[in-house]
Amino acid sequence: MTNHYFTLAVSKLWPKHFSRRIERLISRGDFNAAINELENLPHDRSSQQFMCIPLVSVEGAGCDILCTTKPANTIEEPALNFLDEKPILTSVTDRRIPAQYVARVTDCIAHSGAGLIIRQGKALYDIATLCRGNEIDYYDSDELRQARLIRHTSNGKMILDFPAAPPAQIEAGICMFGIASRNYGHWILEHLPKMLNFKDAPIPSHIPIYIDGGMPSSHLETLDRLNFMNREIREIPKGPCHFQNLYVSSPIANSPVDILPGNPMHDTIWPKDTFLKLRDALFAKMASPSQRQIKVFLSRKNYKLRRLLNESEIAAHLSREGFEVVEPENLTFDQQVEVFRSADIIVGSCSSALTNTLFCKPGCKVVGLIHDTPSFNFRSYASLIECSGAKPIFVRGESVKSDGKHPYHLDYSVPIDRVVRACELPPS
Repeated sequence: MTNHYFTLAVSKLWPKHFSRRIERLISRGDFNAAINELENLPHDRSSQQFMCIPLVSVEGAGCDILCTTKPANTIEEPALNFLDEKPILTSVTDRRIPAQYVARVTDCIAHSGAGLIIRQGKALYDIATLCRGNEIDYYDSDELRQARLIRHTSNGKMILDFPAAPPAQIEAGICMFGIASRNYGHWILEHLPKMLNFKDAPIPSHIPIYIDGGMPSSHLETLDRLNFMNREIREIPKGPCHFQNLYVSSPIANSPVDILPGNPMHDTIWPKDTFLKLRDALFAKMASPSQRQIKVFLSRKNYKLRRLLNESEIAAHLSREGFEVVEPENLTFDQQVEVFRSADIIVGSCSSALTNTLFCKPGCKVVGLIHDTPSFNFRSYASLIECSGAKPIFVRGESVKSDGKHPYHLDYSVPIDRVVRACELPPS
């Protein structure tokens, strides 16, 4: 089928009935009819460029692969340890780990806060090709317009809602920007390990690193630790950017940010060898650990999603048992690492804070508190926690149902006696 590009004025949000009609047409492979529907949208907003273009991987687009740092392989699922009977999980996983490479993409359009690259009339998106693309719920977004860049994917095609404004012009850069990069967990797991791949690639030393604007200081601390060539770090302009040369790394694992309703949730397994290498590289530029031995409870009271509703009660009880109550978001990266390196036991909600269990000492017990949703990504947490030799155990509470809230982010409560019982069990 011929690629289609067209520009028209559209509202920021599509009516639900219209979106469903477009989805039905695309699912049947009737892209011409879908485009005709789009062309009939009312011209009442700023001009946008809609594209219906083929979806390919970076390698499939014929880009220059500068180096391959690790071949594709298959890893084992982690053992899942629950306080009570293991639930029947409704999520799916993928034990395949993609080959790790660095590529140079020439004459391309990228976008701040997005993993999407457009080159020669094709959408380059490795994660989408790993997942077949159809079931992914893309969060690549245009912050200026408050609109998603990727509207629909089916049958190897993508419909994009792309800004029509002229892109910023950039000669060359290393891509460390992308989807959810400001989130601590996504940054450590999906973005930061790419610096290990870039380290081994033949990229001229004067090429700068581009990151999304407004990155938290903890993220910048970690990037500084892995900036082996002391490259200049620049913020990518908001919106579309034309790169003459963009250096990109393969995804660390098959890790879509989210899945569309009606599809089983994806539970990523993280490769142990990659994250031990990441941990060692970070430790190499940090002070030696103290000899403290502490017990830690991780507070989540400052967050609005996935709230532990009886947190204050649990925190008070554990404090009396000698636990330190820690708010990781108020610590520097080095301070967070020191807390986790010193802990003999950590209790906390399954959240980005548990990403720091990568820095635990072997044998540390990690009690992960979470709601009772069977689609939760338990394998993701377990595989990461086990990288350091720490021992995870999950304690499921009762969730509070809420219409419209993502199943991962439901509020919940956990009876104190169950938390205590989990803490008293020997690590297994």
